[in-house]
Amino acid sequence: MENDLMCLTGAYPNQTHYYYFNNGFSCSECNAIVDEFSSTSKICLIPRKESTQWIYSKFLEMAKSANDSMFHFELTTIMDQIQMAIYDEEDGEKCDYHIDMGSDNKYACRKITMVCQLSDQSTYQGGNFEIMNKGIVSRDQGCVICLPSFLYHRVTPITRGKRYSLVIWICGPPLR
Repeated sequence: MENDLMCLTGAYPNQTHYYYFNNGFSCSECNAIVDEFSSTSKICLIPRKESTQWIYSKFLEMAKSANDSMFHFELTTIMDQIQMAIYDEEDGEKCDYHIDMGSDNKYACRKITMVCQLSDQSTYQGGNFEIMNKGIVSRDQGCVICLPSFLYHRVTPITRGKRYSLVIWICGPPLR
């Protein structure tokens, strides 16, 4: 019995929590992304091309680090473009609790959801990124949150200003 307990205390993945990088992107990088890609639409896709490859590369480097440290998923690819979301006080925009996995092949393979806070937190109110049963996650500009795509999360209603964020999904084969 004692040997069984020792096996249980080894390094196992923690797939029920999140991982974050407090300075995943610098403030100047965040501001440059907003300046280049903010538009009148609430969702902007950032294509993967030579001029944006640095953004994808930073995300991939952080995904590998978070996965190696905490999740231990089998990761293979990025299937979607990076999404920049704009939450605006005029509409009290929010995103209710949801998961980022689905039943079709494209969404079923999502393993890690990554969110980068692009806005300086003093420029808006509300708009908190929350993970169910974990609470509010850092609002620091440049912070990148990594969570398993099957965890419920949301953005609370924005009450003042605009909140900009990036979202990307790292994919892999089905969970077993």
